[in-house]
This record gives sequence, C-alpha cells and structure tokens, in this order.
Amino acid sequence: MQVFHGTILTCDRENNVYRYLVEEKGRILYVGDELPEEYSSKAYRVELGEKALIPCFGDGHLHFSNWALVSVAYFDMRAARNFMEIGEIINNFAVGDKKSKILISFGISAHSLEEKRLITRKELDTLYSERPLLIVCYDGHSLIGNSKFIDLCPNNIRELRGFNADTGQLFHEAYFKGLDYATSTVSPLFMVKSIIKSFDLLAEKGIGLIHPVEGIGFPNDLDVTLVSMIARARAKKNGFQIRIFFQTMDIEKVRKRRFPRIGGCFATALDGCFGARDAALVEFLAHDARFFGIHLHGHRLGFTGRVFHDHL
Repeated sequence: MQVFHGTILTCDRENNVYRYLVEEKGRILYVGDELPEEYSSKAYRVELGEKALIPCFGDGHLHFSNWALVSVAYFDMRAARNFMEIGEIINNFAVGDKKSKILISFGISAHSLEEKRLITRKELDTLYSERPLLIVCYDGHSLIGNSKFIDLCPNNIRELRGFNADTGQLFHEAYFKGLDYATSTVSPLFMVKSIIKSFDLLAEKGIGLIHPVEGIGFPNDLDVTLVSMIARARAKKNGFQIRIFFQTMDIEKVRKRRFPRIGGCFATALDGCFGARDAALVEFLAHDARFFGIHLHGHRLGFTGRVFHDHL
C-alpha cells in the first residue's frame, strides 16, 4: 500500500485536484484532501514535491503482439522519404541482424514518399536481396516483399485475392495470410521476450490499460496464449490491465479460452481500409469508377449483406 501526497490530478468530469491518493496492488483505495487515519499508519508514503500524479493512459485498439515484434524485432520504415532512404534503413538494420529468417519492417506509405507510390518487388531487390524481406505498409492492410519473400509464399497464399507476384505487393486476403506466414517464422522464445519488454515500454509511457487484438498467424494462436499469460503475471505484479479481443470468426476458440469479447481486424475484418484504397463503400472509390471496395465476408453476414447488396 502506498500513499501519494501532493498534486493529484483526477481527470474526472469536474477536473478535481486532490492532495492524497491511496493505492494498493494497482487499485485506488482512496482519493481526497484529507488522509483517513486507517491509511496513515499502514501505507508507505510518497511525497510528490513539484511533481503531479495523473491517471495512466489507456489504448483502445492495439495489435499488441505484432507491435511488440515491431518495437523489439522489426525495424521502423516511417522515417523514409524516398526509395533510396528505404534501402539505407534496410541495410543498416540487416548488418546488425544475422539471425532472422525473414526481415520484417513497418511503416511505408505512398503518401510520405517523394515518388508518391509504393516501391515494387524489382525495385526492392536492387536495394536488398540477400534474405527474404517484407515491408508492412503504414495502413496495416498491405505489404511489399522482395523476390526472396515472394518466392517463399506457398500456393495457398498465391491463389488468394490481392496477391501480385509481379509487383510484390499483397492486398486483401493475400495480405493477411502473407503476414501470418511471415510472423510464424518468429521463435516462441523471442516472442515471449518481446512481449515482456513491450509491457515495460508501454508502462514507461504512462500506459496502464490496453485492449490487445490478437491472432496474427502463430501456430495454435500462440500469440493469444502468450499475451494472456504474461498479462496475468503483469497484473499481479504492477496492476497493468489488459482486455483481449480475439481476431477470429471461430466462436468456439473464444469460448474455449473463456474470453468475454471478440473482434479486431484480420479474420474479423468485414471490409478493407482507406489506406489500402479497398474500403467497402456504397459509392465507388475515386481512383476506379468500377470498384466499390472489398467486402471480405461477402453475404455470409445477413446485415452487412443487405447493406451492400446493391453494389457488391
């Protein structure tokens, strides 16, 4: 049990500021201007001085295990402003990473590049061709791979909508399965280390509640298992709160794990996204008057089937 004394910003509806807050195992027991006697003798006292105490932040939608790999194992491509800088970032990372079977990066966007388009497979090959490489686009619904990655993709990915071997770009269902395939090459031990470290990274930023949407392609949904197990340990240790959403349309999977919620992207995505220019709309997209986006589950869902009946 701890008693914090100083400026306590509650961020409640009235924006009240108090002098005392009592905390035990991650739960707030009391907040107010006077410290009740029942806490004064039992708790360790923390004097804030010129500092202030505020509530932790919460993240409402986070692909946590995927972000854990991005922050620990993958490398960030968001700073690249042209194809040449993409090559520099790739090669600088590859020099220090000799173990990864597939190099995975994140953050490329046609809108932030001088070329105003996505790089292609052949162009990527000229920048890096030693190992399979893929770059997940900033929109999180598309990726580009070099030739070695494209050659690795099995037929069950190649036959999906959105797979383009010529450009090396994967959209729609091919993207989801392609990313599943790439992340399945990450070892479970490394996944555990990444998740543990990422909980600490979030806590350092003042985040104490996350809503992870899990199920990114590991065998037997290992990422779902690891996140839930490690989260329980973190909750006991420092009160970190987690509410998992399982990205699946298989209700029995969710019931088996006794999760009270389901949702996210990937298997539960009902349409595309604006970033990848494939969002399901009732009017055609600006770049193609014949294209109304991708409705991934077609008419299997009655409500959405009726909504998009005229156009899909």
